[in-house]
Amino acid sequence: LRFNFRWVVLTISWFLAAALRWTHERIQQHSSLFHLAGWGLPAAQTIAVLVLQDVDADELTGACFVGNQNTKSLLTFVLVPQFLYLVLGASLLLIGFLALFRRRPQLKVATAAAVARRDKLEMTTMRLGVFGILYTVPATCVVASLFYEYWSREEWLLMVPNSNYQPRPSLWIFLLRLFMSLVVGITAAGWVWSPKTLRAWRRLFYRFGQYKQAPVKCHPIQYYAPPPQPFTPSQRSHHGHKSHRKHRKHGSETTV
Repeated sequence: LRFNFRWVVLTISWFLAAALRWTHERIQQHSSLFHLAGWGLPAAQTIAVLVLQDVDADELTGACFVGNQNTKSLLTFVLVPQFLYLVLGASLLLIGFLALFRRRPQLKVATAAAVARRDKLEMTTMRLGVFGILYTVPATCVVASLFYEYWSREEWLLMVPNSNYQPRPSLWIFLLRLFMSLVVGITAAGWVWSPKTLRAWRRLFYRFGQYKQAPVKCHPIQYYAPPPQPFTPSQRSHHGHKSHRKHRKHGSETTV
């Protein structure tokens, strides 16, 4: 459920940037609120499940889950939240794309800054579009299988042995749910692990001192030193001349 709500947070950010034209700095100012909602709401749902003791095990895989033995818990804690997250995220994603395509002709300006901005926006749009498709299709399959289980579980449990009409669950639907759940996780990993994320982790490791920072090569600084000047004949004769100073004292002569 936490990842499903993270999908909603991502689509909210996309809606604010594409439809309402919020800048990156303005969205960044509300990042604390997004993180609080992304961690707080799934944590509240988890606490509610633990308090009500609705944790059970999947009969097919043996993994801990919610609602495998209680139809009401399946509806309240699994089916309704995932359906709401899927519909809300897909709606915000679609509104953002429509708003972006509507004002696309306004972005066609011949300046270099506008071209760079348009290319960056197109790259982000393409990435988000691919991620939206890769998330929406598996999430829809998961929600559809949950609806199938919720709608038919009572009939499966009330099945009368040796009767002509015996409704049985289809195994491939549950296997498809498991596979699509893994696809959603792989899609999220593909979105998160970008070069920007790797640089952020590298800075974190350097900050905690687990790895030494690579030495930075400094460019040598060149100083200008004038070449030595040769002596001229006049300078040589001047340096080779001995000066004589005569001091007369009481008729005597001293040569220095």
